[in-house]
Amino acid sequence: MAVKAREEVRSREFSAIGMILIGLFVVAYVFIYNRSISQMDDYALKTGIGIAALIVMIVVFVVILRFITTGFFMLLTHQSLNIERKIFFWRKEVADIPVKAMFDVVPEDAFKGINGKVKNYTVARIENKAKYVVLYREGDQVRGAKIQCSSKFHKALKSVVSQNKNAKKA
Repeated sequence: MAVKAREEVRSREFSAIGMILIGLFVVAYVFIYNRSISQMDDYALKTGIGIAALIVMIVVFVVILRFITTGFFMLLTHQSLNIERKIFFWRKEVADIPVKAMFDVVPEDAFKGINGKVKNYTVARIENKAKYVVLYREGDQVRGAKIQCSSKFHKALKSVVSQNKNAKKA
């Protein structure tokens, strides 16, 4: 099993939208607390609102942290395209697409859609990492895998898919 290409895609930047949402939530909570909640006489209600707001902030923080730390590792061999997702320290194989099943690699912008499922294995916009859709057959259905990779990995993937097409024609 010879390795044709390897690619690692990680979102290294903090989401600006996420930062704005957290900031707005904290400002709104402080404003509402100072205006209305601090004036309440019922301490049980005050405590309940405080705990609920804390839980919401923790959940939002964990969700944003998950998207920040998500990365994809792709390994292209002569037999398959293997994609692993890494969140924090956990790695899980999310796709193993046989090269024999692949029939096209198209840029995301040129992708028209399919009747089958398209799985997304991309992160935020990263410079020098374009998004492509790998089309393949699984049984009787056409499926797609949206990946994000460098031009070098894309070129290797295109050559493997074109070799597969040529082998089927012969």
